[in-house]
Amino acid sequence: MKASTALRAGASLATLALAMWWLGTRISVDATLAALGNTQPLMLAATVPVIIVSHIVRAYRWQLLLQHAVSINVSTLFSGVMIGYAFNTVLTRSGEVLRPWIVSRKTSAPLGILMGSVVTERVIDVCTLVLGVCMAGIFAQPILASIVPSFSVNDVLLKLVLPILFVFVMILVIARSPLGKRFRVLSDVARGISLDAIRQHPLRIVCLTLLLWMLYILPMWMIIEAVLPTSSSSFLDATLLLIAVSIAVTVAPTPGALGVYQGFAQAAAVLILGATSDAGLAFAIVAWLVNYGIAVLVGAACLANEFRTGLRWADVHNARNAES
Repeated sequence: MKASTALRAGASLATLALAMWWLGTRISVDATLAALGNTQPLMLAATVPVIIVSHIVRAYRWQLLLQHAVSINVSTLFSGVMIGYAFNTVLTRSGEVLRPWIVSRKTSAPLGILMGSVVTERVIDVCTLVLGVCMAGIFAQPILASIVPSFSVNDVLLKLVLPILFVFVMILVIARSPLGKRFRVLSDVARGISLDAIRQHPLRIVCLTLLLWMLYILPMWMIIEAVLPTSSSSFLDATLLLIAVSIAVTVAPTPGALGVYQGFAQAAAVLILGATSDAGLAFAIVAWLVNYGIAVLVGAACLANEFRTGLRWADVHNARNAES
């Protein structure tokens, strides 16, 4: 095992252990289990098609971001998205490299272009999240400050947006420098990051991004109704909860944001919905299982299909080593 991989694994385990200890000191296991037992299964089942449609929309948006460089069908990109999410749940951030690699292997599209498009996609996601955080900061500053200690819009800009934009710009500068022209993979990354797709389809990309958020908010509200039916929640409540868990997913060093997700979601349920700590944890557990469970199951099915077409575990292992 490489030193960097071992270090990341150790940090993930330490963060997970700390999060689990923190949750364990604040809840009653019996009360949490009782709250889980009162969950409405039909409402939870209704979230499944909505969540899957959200992943299809993400694949379609990815296709738009690639359209200026390569033409790839949505089903192939959907498979890559789901395999990437499945691996993110098991191995921290590994899916960000695996999903473009899977698509490149299947279509022979240049890996650099696909990786560059993933960078562009993540910049869009983070900027959209920051916009949501800023709006929530205007209308719900005390709640966000309670969920995220020392929360401020300036902190979000300095610690989240600027570093990502810096990396984005540096990749572009290096890729378009003489060094980038010498190494094809770097020039491919620059083509993938190219803003031509955004300039060509700005309205469609904005609409798809807004649709993605709506398709994330709706299942969140449905899970609240399934686990906390007496909370009288609104779509605004679900939006604030989504922003809280999105921050957790963005900053968490653990696979699938495990532990960190539950801590943020529980705190948000208590502060926004007035749930008890035990009911809030029940909600956090169910929300994580539904969202990540679907990603793992659908991703596993897509991966099985890739194995049928010639993919080997050794190939996946080599891609992981390249990322490390």
